[in-house]
Amino acid sequence: MKRTILPLMVVWVSLLAFSPTYADDVSVDCSKAKKKDSITAALANLSRQGPHTITVTGACSENVVIRDFDGLTLKGNPGASVDDPTPTVPDDNDVIDITRSRNITVRDLAINGGLDAITCFLFSECHLLNLTIQGAQEGVAFARSLGVVGDNTVIQNNAQSGMSVIRGSHVRVGPVSTTSGVTIQANGGLGILVEEDSYLDVFQSAVQNHALGDGVVIGTGSHVQLFNVTIAGNAGRGVSVGPSSVLRVRGGLGPNQISGNGGHGVVLDHLTFLSINGPRDISGNAAPDVNCSVSTAKTSGTGGSASPNLGGGTTNCTEPAP
Repeated sequence: MKRTILPLMVVWVSLLAFSPTYADDVSVDCSKAKKKDSITAALANLSRQGPHTITVTGACSENVVIRDFDGLTLKGNPGASVDDPTPTVPDDNDVIDITRSRNITVRDLAINGGLDAITCFLFSECHLLNLTIQGAQEGVAFARSLGVVGDNTVIQNNAQSGMSVIRGSHVRVGPVSTTSGVTIQANGGLGILVEEDSYLDVFQSAVQNHALGDGVVIGTGSHVQLFNVTIAGNAGRGVSVGPSSVLRVRGGLGPNQISGNGGHGVVLDHLTFLSINGPRDISGNAAPDVNCSVSTAKTSGTGGSASPNLGGGTTNCTEPAP
């Protein structure tokens, strides 16, 4: 009988292909008085293929890099946080940097400081739930990635913007497993930036009280939908819609409110489109509340300047009255 002897490398590769995946649950205690654990050390001891869970206790002072993972949850016990280790150094690293990773969840933590508090970059999938994100240059940044921000997350007191969704990203903001949405408030610049062919859906949340900027800025070629969202008390515009972009103010989950902003409630630029249906209150902003700044801006549902249908607000758009 003729035997076939497989080269050792072929056998080894074949065994790897059928190797089982093991899930690991790891605890990191950064409250120890002497030798503290770290999230970075825990990550180094995990395989890149999960599912894995790292549970954090205490205040961890480190820059955490999650790269090339599939299936990882980083969660905190009550009072746990991840903090910028060098808060006095300007333009330093991000606190949590997620890159080229899938099925990543960060939840139940305070994230303090950093260039960005949390980044989700390079075709990653990130779920950010029940977090307090504060003290960074920018709170959360998505680029070329998918994500969810929800369940009572608060993004506040960051030096520049609260959140950016850029470079073809698609993000959902709002409740996931609870009834509580997201609050983006009191950041140094604007609330949310969406640009470069990106999509953002916001449910049952608030973007408010930005002393130096707009509530939401939609850059070129992007799409935003609002469902029962409050955009109020911002020093600039409520929503600024950039060229070739779309804003949809949708009904079904309760009224949308865009009111009390220092600039117009909604400003439409070249080749933009605004669609409104369901209950809404777009009023109490700088007049007109909905401003078609150029003739190429189009609207549906405003009622037009002859008979505005904005919950008491005004518009200079030329849409015919319904």
